[in-house]
Amino acid sequence: MTTVKEAETYSKLSSILCYSKFLITSENISKNQLELFISRCEAEHTRYKDVNNHIVKGLLLDLGNTIVKLQEVLTLRYNASN
Repeated sequence: MTTVKEAETYSKLSSILCYSKFLITSENISKNQLELFISRCEAEHTRYKDVNNHIVKGLLLDLGNTIVKLQEVLTLRYNASN
């Protein structure tokens, strides 16, 4: 059975993942906004890494992969122009 805390965690991580998919394709985001969002993703990943629920663990794996992708986008978009 899923607890309320696990459900809230699932909802929060799902929202972050949805928004990150938008940011990966968005051209209208500043370098600073992208860096701040990456920091938030890393903080949430650390915050929930000890939750013992297979669904949350799957979302954390997706979030880890998404952080890598966001860092790649940051590098390609902003460091290439420097």
